[in-house]
Amino acid sequence: MNSVAGGGSFVAFPALLFVGVPAIPANATNTIALWTAAAASGGAYRSRLNSPRRVLIALLAASAAGGLGGALLLLKTPAHTFLRVLPWLTLGATLLFIFARRIAKTTSSGSGHQASIARLAVISLAQFAVGIYGGYFGGGMGIVMLAMLAALGMTDIHSMNALKSVMGWVINGIAVVTFVVAHAIYWREGGVMILGGLVIIASILAILIVILAEVYPLFRAPRAEPLSVVSKGVIPVGPDAVGVDEYREIAYAITEAGALQF
Repeated sequence: MNSVAGGGSFVAFPALLFVGVPAIPANATNTIALWTAAAASGGAYRSRLNSPRRVLIALLAASAAGGLGGALLLLKTPAHTFLRVLPWLTLGATLLFIFARRIAKTTSSGSGHQASIARLAVISLAQFAVGIYGGYFGGGMGIVMLAMLAALGMTDIHSMNALKSVMGWVINGIAVVTFVVAHAIYWREGGVMILGGLVIIASILAILIVILAEVYPLFRAPRAEPLSVVSKGVIPVGPDAVGVDEYREIAYAITEAGALQF
């Protein structure tokens, strides 16, 4: 779900709480599971990652630093404090998810990939804050990053998604390493989520392959093949028209009487 449409945390995190995983380990386990699924599906926008080098370096550095800071902050937060903050984090993430399209439209005024040093510095600081939020909780993080990229001046949604995916991958990757070192992962529950994410991705790929196999014959050039061999001296009375369906599986003929035969 997260790799296809986003918002996977709204399902995965409550599910972990439901099966009895404590809040902070549930958040850490949710991060590693979603990061694994995102890493498996991250090649979709790879060809669209054409941002200027200075923009890419600045935003990735801010993402890495913020992700590390957020993960350390989570590990240092007492469980009872996190449980008090959690409803507000979930509410904010839900509102971001609901109003994502309106936020993108509001901030989508820009002239392209180029950005001044001052604007890039401001956006990098904002991305650092997003990285802290992503390492700490992360719900709705991608929506905030899309809004910031629009404010930076990017207008190509595919390039924005590519950069957003890479920054999210860095933020969650740094957080994952931190959680693994701190032994904050519940591997049994996380393993089930990782397997589920990979199965969904494999299912989507299988569907695409089936669709391609069904559509491909439509682009092949038509050709005629003899259906039978007629002896010399015999002049058969043939049909008025013959043909095959678009999948070249069913042949038909129209006789002189107008009957349709298969």
